[in-house]
Amino acid sequence: MEKKEISFLVSLSDAPSPVLYTKEKGRDRLIALKNQLEEMDIQVEHLQTLGQLVIHAPEEVWNKAIVEIASLKDQDFQIEPNRLL
Repeated sequence: MEKKEISFLVSLSDAPSPVLYTKEKGRDRLIALKNQLEEMDIQVEHLQTLGQLVIHAPEEVWNKAIVEIASLKDQDFQIEPNRLL
């Protein structure tokens, strides 16, 4: 049986617009998260112009990613289904 892969967008909930995202340290926060998730062998795509990460992963791997994202203190990430697929 093939495992279902899901895709979500992760963005900084305190970034009011992509323009502000590119000028502030929010980009570094997303890149740090991207690197952490890639170390867990989770496929991550960085949409720099939108200030978002796209995460593609099997459901059980995605649950690990959620736990990892939630464990980051002082980081306010917004997670939503990727409806672009």
